[in-house]
Amino acid sequence: MIKDILQGREEFKKILEDIREGRQAHSYLFISNDSFTAKEFSRLVAQALLCPKMCGKCENCIKFESEHPDVKYFPRKNQLLVEDSNYIVDESFVKPIFADNKIFIIDDFDKSTTEAQNKLLKVLEEPNSNMYYLLSTSNIENVLPTIKSRCFKVEIGAFDKSEIEKELVGLDRDTKEIALALGNGYLGKTIELSKKKNLGDVFMLSTSIICKLKSSKDVLVYSKKIMDNKDDIQFIFEILSMIMEDLIAIKTKHKDLVRLKYIENELSQVADEYSMRCITEIEKLIRKDMKEMKFFTNTTLVVDNFLMNMLEVKYLCR
Repeated sequence: MIKDILQGREEFKKILEDIREGRQAHSYLFISNDSFTAKEFSRLVAQALLCPKMCGKCENCIKFESEHPDVKYFPRKNQLLVEDSNYIVDESFVKPIFADNKIFIIDDFDKSTTEAQNKLLKVLEEPNSNMYYLLSTSNIENVLPTIKSRCFKVEIGAFDKSEIEKELVGLDRDTKEIALALGNGYLGKTIELSKKKNLGDVFMLSTSIICKLKSSKDVLVYSKKIMDNKDDIQFIFEILSMIMEDLIAIKTKHKDLVRLKYIENELSQVADEYSMRCITEIEKLIRKDMKEMKFFTNTTLVVDNFLMNMLEVKYLCR
């Protein structure tokens, strides 16, 4: 279970020890590149604040699994707004109903408005004794410095793939291997990818572009295939970028750094077609076109240009 994986993390063990010995902070900021992990971590700590034994059987644990009256979740819409923060501030002066502590869980704090963040400064700096604030973020740069300075920051890194694999039950080998490779040690991303029905097709299309794009005639073929997967174009470009990184690892004889082990043999066979300068230039194309596709409506033109430019780079950087 996901909870078991998170409970095994040293970051959580340290917080649990602090809670059991009464040294816990009142405001935590959980940081992970994977927002799913940060959110799940905040919920695990919330349960520990309600029941330090984490018994799973007491009334606090049972209520937490459904709806605990002393655990409040935010934001109520897509981002934390001033009205949410005002509610949190007001509720911070109301005693818990059932448990000894009241807990405010705020997900995706980086998406909060500046005004909403500022409204919380006072309660984060001078919290009442039985009030706790659990903030999570996948983009720490968008959290105000004044908020960061008032919270105990917990950075949660990537997981060992063997840990995540335990969550991928009932999947065929190919789907599991691809999800683990592309998830890159992030729990939420890997699980999400494993549920993607066309994951294998999109992955093999991306691999084929790198291994088999040889002429302008191929551009037409691959442009159509990419547009047939229009909803996954950004994802295809992400995979292409990862493949470029693995080509660097192969060319520099650091095969231990190859992430996409699933296609290592195929990449080794075409590695000589890509000079280091070529890889660098293609990476630039990928980043530029990923940005363009966010703002430019003619996606087909962007894809066509990318494939043609990729061919040109391969030719010029031989």
